[in-house]
Amino acid sequence: MGKLEDQLKELDKVRRRGLLTDDEYASKRAAIIHDPTNLSVRKGRDGGGGGGGLFKWGVLGCLGIFAAIGVFVVCVIVVVAVALSNISSDTKDVTVRIDGTPGVLFSGSIGNAGSQRTVDGTTPQSFTITGKKSSGIFTAVIQKKGADGMLRVTVTCPKGGDQTQETSAQFGIATVSCSPF
Repeated sequence: MGKLEDQLKELDKVRRRGLLTDDEYASKRAAIIHDPTNLSVRKGRDGGGGGGGLFKWGVLGCLGIFAAIGVFVVCVIVVVAVALSNISSDTKDVTVRIDGTPGVLFSGSIGNAGSQRTVDGTTPQSFTITGKKSSGIFTAVIQKKGADGMLRVTVTCPKGGDQTQETSAQFGIATVSCSPF
């Protein structure tokens, strides 16, 4: 039994003992019924709701909760996407173009500490290496294998643009370095 019922029963006992007039009884009964501390009990009895849980806030309140959850999920997705884009930016492509007089034989190495590669062939040729941020300076060291012609080595770094060196010397060496990050 609730607080309201207890108070009304106690009031009825006092009235039966003859300690209250009809007007006093009616006044005290109205005060008990309209007491704000009995509000939740009256709502349930009067059919005014009084339900609990998620639905006590009504349709608009529930929609607000679902909207807040949606905003939270979108924020999490954005944070994850930004974190993944930062991870992918830890690598950069570096292009090495070896040209000059067509048909000049060459050999050498290109790369950095994380990804070194030996190359050889005849001009013109182009190579692309993906460098890691932690691997440091990218270097191309290319040597002519003969006396004739000109050899030009161009390294295209994402940061700093093109770096070029050329040689016409017999068995000449062209060395180009850059920092891709």
